[in-house]
Amino acid sequence: DAGNNGIFLVDAADRRRIDPTTAKPQLTDQNWHHVRLERDGSTGKIDVYVDDSAKPVFSAVDTTIRSGKVGLGSLNDIGEFRDIVVTGFRN
Repeated sequence: DAGNNGIFLVDAADRRRIDPTTAKPQLTDQNWHHVRLERDGSTGKIDVYVDDSAKPVFSAVDTTIRSGKVGLGSLNDIGEFRDIVVTGFRN
């Protein structure tokens, strides 16, 4: 549902949603999906793409945390993850 599908900030407190709640839920079936997240720590821009989407399905801007650890999870639903690749680069 819209309360669980989004971009959230966890920073020494309960999660806080940082994207608008206007995006529709993306993972509504039992199929495997490719999800790509792009983040620019200097501007705080975050974009999430699902499968072959040309435009992000979720977007946010937040500069609270410019660098740190990556978190991935499933809140109230069962989620399975495989073939996770995290890359980083500096402009």
